[in-house]
Amino acid sequence: MRSLLLAVLALIGAFIPQNADAQASGQQQVQEIISQIKKKAALKFTATTAQDVVDAAQYGLQKISTLNLAAAVSEDAVNRILAAQLAKDISGLKSAKLTLSDQSIRGLLDYAGPLSMGALGTINIKAQIRVQLATAVELNDEKSPADFRLAFLVSDLQIEDLTISKGGQPLPGPVNEIADAIINGLLVPLQSLLNRTELHLPTTVSATVQLKPKEQRGITVAFDKSVISSRLVVASLSHIIDGHFVVVVAQIGGSANAVPVKPKNVKFQDFRTEVNQKLAATGADWMRRGHFAAYVDRGLIRQLAAQMLSSGPLCMNGKMKDLSIHVDTRLRLPPVEKIDCTPTRDCSDKRECAQRQDCAQHAECNRCLVSVFGHCKVRGNDPGCELGKEHRRLQCEAQKPLLKAKCEADKDAANKLCELKKTADKGACESYKEGYKRWRAAGPNFGNIETTRDLLFNGTARACITNIALDDKDLKLKATLTAESSAHVDGKIKFIPLNATGHTFCVAPYEKSLSQDASVPSQSVGIDTSAQFSDGSSKATIQATFSNSIRIVFPFRSIFLKFATDPAFIMTCPILETGILLRLATPDDWWPELTRGNIDQELPGLNLDLDLVQKPARAGDFAISGQLRRNPNGIGGTFTLSKMGSAP
Repeated sequence: MRSLLLAVLALIGAFIPQNADAQASGQQQVQEIISQIKKKAALKFTATTAQDVVDAAQYGLQKISTLNLAAAVSEDAVNRILAAQLAKDISGLKSAKLTLSDQSIRGLLDYAGPLSMGALGTINIKAQIRVQLATAVELNDEKSPADFRLAFLVSDLQIEDLTISKGGQPLPGPVNEIADAIINGLLVPLQSLLNRTELHLPTTVSATVQLKPKEQRGITVAFDKSVISSRLVVASLSHIIDGHFVVVVAQIGGSANAVPVKPKNVKFQDFRTEVNQKLAATGADWMRRGHFAAYVDRGLIRQLAAQMLSSGPLCMNGKMKDLSIHVDTRLRLPPVEKIDCTPTRDCSDKRECAQRQDCAQHAECNRCLVSVFGHCKVRGNDPGCELGKEHRRLQCEAQKPLLKAKCEADKDAANKLCELKKTADKGACESYKEGYKRWRAAGPNFGNIETTRDLLFNGTARACITNIALDDKDLKLKATLTAESSAHVDGKIKFIPLNATGHTFCVAPYEKSLSQDASVPSQSVGIDTSAQFSDGSSKATIQATFSNSIRIVFPFRSIFLKFATDPAFIMTCPILETGILLRLATPDDWWPELTRGNIDQELPGLNLDLDLVQKPARAGDFAISGQLRRNPNGIGGTFTLSKMGSAP
């Protein structure tokens, strides 16, 4: 009971003036509290100075040999995004009023909210907190598009203005306790929060390949790899805080410049001049416009695309399961004039009858003429040998005219025989043409080919893109598509005679079951396609679509061959069977397409989307809108920040 009474007395005493410090009120109280905060706050600020940041940024800038990636964020965007992020953890933080200049971020944070005072309960304060931040930047390519992460290091944090109240009334009270509450309840958490807060500067680099199959009934598709991405390797980067913007510049890939000595005490004006010169060389004059801006060099696009596409072939595997094809085609006899009986047999004989053989005799006639006890004493030309050589030479020369005459006679005989066959060909064709004329006179529609049970295809297919190359100047993709597949078909085909023509030669319909492999030739198709890009689009993407290149082919012509050789069909349609056999030996162009061609079943097309550049879509809780731009050197754009769900 005694301890409870003492606590109540202490609480009452806290509000009864006892000395100059405790009795302070109004502006004097505020000044006392702020003074106590400065004396008592044990905040550990970074030792990094604005000059340190300038020197480090100059070192990174000097190492950049080729500036191929840049991003920028405006002062307004920094304030809006930072205020939204801080308010998630410290609800009383209402706004940020930061200024971006001279390689540092300085300004005020507005706070209005409650603070716990222990035995005193909860008080309300309004405060302006002066803050100074040093910065550091690194690249994050785990997102698409990639972004730069801007980290903050608190170098100063002070209470600038302060109002204290309890229950809506000014609060006189213990200065030390209020100072402690502000330090521990606001400043320490705020410093910790700022030191781990990151601001993301979206670039436009996407650097991904996506393989997308077209959906099709009866076919399932899987890829060896459906998404391929490329890591962005930083050679060097730097950033400048100036003119109400943070601008990050970087070299991705390649070799950085060697800078043996790190610069010290660099004048900010000199650093700014060098940054502006490098940016001006890119032609990206939009870098200090809008809330965000970004630039990516065409050379970097080519480099990243080459890395992704050279990793190996991009392959699709398809499976067909009872893929059905329905056939219902009217067979109509073409006009008689389509039958061309002009002989096409080539009777030219290109044999060469000129006799150009060498009749010279090269036998060796030098030999031993006198020998004593097995040893040659005299050598010379043997006259008999020389006479033999001359005799053979004369015989060879005499044969040449005879051989030439025989050759010419053989050519003439072969030509005459060929001409007789041409005449026979023409006669046979004219006879068939005359019979066909009478046949067709009964009516051009002679039958219908249909499937009484749909043809069912089962099989596999594989398509790969190889030899991929990208020309970064006009964003043109060149590659080769290779495809191979196999299939089996089952079903029933029925021939139904129509009209007088069909019923004249076929006494009844004819049906035949089929079960055979489909002919699937390997294919190799060249690809040459360009990206479609225009200002205002959301991405620069190379899209290669191959919707008609991968096919399984069933030779429908073989059905007619089976009709013609099947005994049951010969009995049903004896004359039509003869016509089909003749059709197999005549030109295709005057027969119905189905009866002379193939059934082609298209597999799902293989779409390759090479996402090079994408407009960033979000920054924290904010949406980004804007346009992509391009110039001869690269692609980028300017973008505007808006709260999610609201207009920019």
